[in-house]
Amino acid sequence: MMKKKLLRNFCAVVLTLLCVTLINENLRAQEKLITGKVTDATDGGVLPGVTVRLKGTTVGTSTDPQGNFSIKANAKSRVLIFNLVGYEEAEKLIEDGNNVINVKLTSSSQGLNEVVIVAYGAQKKVTVTGAISSISTKEIKQSPAANLAVTLAGRLPGLTALQRSGEPGRDLTQIFIRGQGTVNSQSPIILVDGIERELTFIDPNEVESVTILKDASSTAIFGVRGANGVILVTTKRGTSEVPSVNFTAETGGQDFTRRVQPVDAFQFATLRNLAQTNDGGLPAYSDAALEAYRTGSDPLRYPNTNLANLLIKDFSGQQRYNLNVSGAAKAAKYFVNAGLFNQGGQFNLEENNAYDASFKLNRYNFRSNIDLQINKSLKAFLNVAGYLEKQNSPFGVAPASAGQGGTSPSFYILAAIYDAPAIVPGPLTPNGAVSTSSTETNPAFGTLNRSGYRQQTRSNVTATYGMEQSLDFVTKGLSAKAV
Repeated sequence: MMKKKLLRNFCAVVLTLLCVTLINENLRAQEKLITGKVTDATDGGVLPGVTVRLKGTTVGTSTDPQGNFSIKANAKSRVLIFNLVGYEEAEKLIEDGNNVINVKLTSSSQGLNEVVIVAYGAQKKVTVTGAISSISTKEIKQSPAANLAVTLAGRLPGLTALQRSGEPGRDLTQIFIRGQGTVNSQSPIILVDGIERELTFIDPNEVESVTILKDASSTAIFGVRGANGVILVTTKRGTSEVPSVNFTAETGGQDFTRRVQPVDAFQFATLRNLAQTNDGGLPAYSDAALEAYRTGSDPLRYPNTNLANLLIKDFSGQQRYNLNVSGAAKAAKYFVNAGLFNQGGQFNLEENNAYDASFKLNRYNFRSNIDLQINKSLKAFLNVAGYLEKQNSPFGVAPASAGQGGTSPSFYILAAIYDAPAIVPGPLTPNGAVSTSSTETNPAFGTLNRSGYRQQTRSNVTATYGMEQSLDFVTKGLSAKAV
């Protein structure tokens, strides 16, 4: 029996080793040797020391003094990544039947060699003499604000953003560059990819960079319209030969920056008595009433109502989801983006109501940027962008206006909350009706829950088509563009 067990164990070990050997041989058979050379895209010089690795693995190598490299890739590794300090990262797809990959790396020099957007073109920072500030997409996405204009505040020197309301759908923002430059229209010109557009509704995930032109020399091309400065927004475009798919999800909470803390019923009654006796009058509340307010022994006749705690949330949530696809081929480049933004309100509403009167906003964004190289000297582009926005709110009070501007219902609701002292009963009577008084014609609870609701839908689609003809045969760098 002992010999049979030893024989079985020996056979199992031999079979295991055989299987491992066959698997390794199979993997080696699938591996192929990729060779190539890495050069500078500007002058064609060889680049030694470039890191070459297989995407998603730890397998890598580097180029020799002549810029050559060789690396083994298996069937699962389809993309090579090339890295060198001072150059932009490059990705190359390993195609079937092609074992030679030659790569040209583009310099990414920072500082004075950095290219910035100026008016209708681009220029190296070393040649810029005007007052210009820029911000990139990485810095923009660090802030989860609902409004792109608010995101820029504090990140660009000389730019001030004034937001008078944080209510969902009513967050239009005034922007000033170096203060107010004129008496009437005080807003800067906003150009998105060279065309005057609205900034509020742009998804931050669509933006490549934002540049502000602040002084007369940098805004001279715009004439008197540039007196308040210019904001240049550049949206993303396809760059990588390897198609890229990105999905981002973010969530956050928001609250009032400051809240008033009203006194309770006992404090209110005590201060009221003090005020009346100081004026030579009699106390408004007896000692028994003061004791009832202090102990809460008779909440029906001597209530202690804190409307702020009842009707204002500790915080409200917001979410943003974004999906974009980009890529580049020899004749076409593309960037397609779709986004959803959801923002909730700051007030508590009655449960099991017959309708939804909550403050909330749903915004759907879309953008498609397509670039076509028609021939060696002629290229075309098509930019299509749009949004659909659905805003919900209580009907509020009569003066509340529709749209983004005007008086907001939330102002009246907040005023009603803090105007009602803690001694006012409510917000509901014992039979479920809204509690009112001679001084409270529009109580906050009724404005929120019993005055109806308003739904607004806003949408906008913009499209830009253009062609650019190179005129290098006349003089190098000259081109003509029609949009």
